[in-house]
Amino acid sequence: MRNTEPTVAELVAEAVAAGGERVRSAELVSTEVSDDARLNAVSVEVDGAEPRLYYVREPADGGLPQLWLHPDDPRLPALQAVAFPHAVSIVLGRMSLPTRVDELELRSYRPGRRAVARVVVGGRLLWLKVVRPTRVERIAASHRALAGAGLPVPPLLSWSPAGLLVQGTAEGVPMADVTRTASPDAIIAAVDRMRAGLAGATLDHPVRPVVRGRSAWYADVLANVSGELGARAGRLAAWVGDRETTSPASVAVHGDLHLGQLFSRSADDPTVVGVIDVDTAGLGDPADDSAAFISNALAAAGLNDDPGDSARLTELARHAFRAWTVGTAEDPEVAERVRRSLVEHLLAQAAQLADLADRPGLADRPGLADRLLGDAEAIAAGDEPEGPRGGGAG
Repeated sequence: MRNTEPTVAELVAEAVAAGGERVRSAELVSTEVSDDARLNAVSVEVDGAEPRLYYVREPADGGLPQLWLHPDDPRLPALQAVAFPHAVSIVLGRMSLPTRVDELELRSYRPGRRAVARVVVGGRLLWLKVVRPTRVERIAASHRALAGAGLPVPPLLSWSPAGLLVQGTAEGVPMADVTRTASPDAIIAAVDRMRAGLAGATLDHPVRPVVRGRSAWYADVLANVSGELGARAGRLAAWVGDRETTSPASVAVHGDLHLGQLFSRSADDPTVVGVIDVDTAGLGDPADDSAAFISNALAAAGLNDDPGDSARLTELARHAFRAWTVGTAEDPEVAERVRRSLVEHLLAQAAQLADLADRPGLADRPGLADRLLGDAEAIAAGDEPEGPRGGGAG
């Protein structure tokens, strides 16, 4: 049961009103559970002004929350430079790139972590990626190293120490679309070939963990939504903690691998010809990439309204699970690491979904969180995941 403390929206309204403005309304419009915080977006209407979007970052360690007005993200100072066409034009000019901005759209924004904007300049499509200044040089170096190793990453055209990277577009068609035309085994084989090439890249820094080590935090998030979900998640978090495994010799991994990061040659040929979002890439355990791919496919299957697409995503996840656990029977340690990481990734997916229980239009997401926990429990028991809509054809 939720407590009676002020909601995030009420707290933001109080903060805005304290500045002397009359607040007409404040509404929570999104919530995201990241690896180290809960991130809330609140739309606020005040007299005599257009609606504003405020963000609140609640640290997982109980530290003081941060509040800012978009796009003044304290961790992403370059965000202001991609929020408005005239600002983009100035920045591109300083990088000796075309400056005539024809289109500008902020495609994604993860508060405090990164943002991606789509921009058409002089008829050319570019992508502007905003990251923390402390990470931008490492990300640029990763791009160069991965491109040098033959990995098909988009061209890196320029970057700024303020935390901005300018990239070209990826080749190919989205692999998520290819699930409709190619078999699960063909897709998994294509992903394996890409991963083998990635493993040969020379990187000199560890992968940036996205999920690993956060099981207790995800269990706490779920407990705040439902005592029953929290208890189940707590048992799974303990299962993960009891199964610390010896890490293998680190190789280059993506760090956040899923269908949305990959592009195929054609609808009939799933060969990977484009890999994006390598911000997290580094030296790490390939089992975590396996787990990220499977857990994202399972969550996507549950969120997809098309029964055919949902079934195909479920089957892809189940085939990948078999390939990367049962298929590694000659090395049980690999299978165990994949299982352990997959349970942790499913906890993360469930926490993200269940934390949206009171958002309009998202009534079934806690139910999907429940089913993802069921898959995690099956994996912990040594079984296969069934998928959020039940088992598919074996």
